[in-house]
Order: sequence, then structure tokens, then C-alpha cells
Amino acid sequence: MTLHNNEHLSLATKITAANGKSIPAVTVFSHALRYFKDHALQELSEQSATRILNEDVRWVVTVPAIWKQPAKQFMRAAAYEAGIASPDFPDQLLIALEPEAASIYCRRMKLHQLVPEETHFQRSSLHWQKDRDTESEAGSTISDKDLNFP
Repeated sequence: MTLHNNEHLSLATKITAANGKSIPAVTVFSHALRYFKDHALQELSEQSATRILNEDVRWVVTVPAIWKQPAKQFMRAAAYEAGIASPDFPDQLLIALEPEAASIYCRRMKLHQLVPEETHFQRSSLHWQKDRDTESEAGSTISDKDLNFP
């Protein structure tokens, strides 16, 4: 929330750890982004027949939709510091709003990836059918014994 609530956000903005030590927020965020970058590149390289380099990836960093432009710019600067991209190649980094990224992700998934295995969707009747016993069904609301919903 430091990025969202800070009216005077800058690269010099500091955050305080639980032990009382202050450190530039951009350092904290860049370390986290660097860790994710390194882990993603390692995972991609292990799953493919070739080594994936940072230059091979177009990175997307998501931010909350309520964040203002200075916070988004701060995240871009942290990503640059993490080595994800550079000002020389700004198209390698996309800052996206979390709801938009989630929507695109869900649209690209297949139905069986979104719906649990024990739930089946009957397209002909546009009706959800559960494999296990349910207590009641009223419109689109299903009360399930296993979940103890009234």
C-alpha cells in the first residue's frame, strides 16, 4: 500500500522493515522482480529444449487498477533496475492492470482448466450439474452439503 497511498512517491521513497530498518522501496521491489525473472527464465529453460534468455521474453508486470500513474512508473523503474527490461527497449516490458490481465488469462484458458473436475457443464441446457449430492438448488445458487453452505 506504500505505493498507492504515498502522495509524494519517488525513487527515493523508503519503506521500513519490521526490524525498523529503512530501505528504498525501489530496491525491495527490484529484488522481488529479479527473483521472479530469474525463476521464470530457469523454469522456461528447463521445460524447453533450449536456453531461454531475458531478451526472448516480453515481460508483463501487473499492478492494481486503483494505482495512479506515479506508482505504475515506479514499478517500471523497479523492473528496469531488476534487469527485466531497459529504457533502451521499453517494449520488452508491459505494465498491465490486474483485472485486464486476469480477464485475458481466463479468456485464453479452456473450459476444463477453469471448472473443477467434479463439476460438469451441460451446454444444451445451460445448467451446472454437480456430481455430489446437493441440498437444494435455486436458480443459479447451489447449496452444497460438503461446503456447509445454507
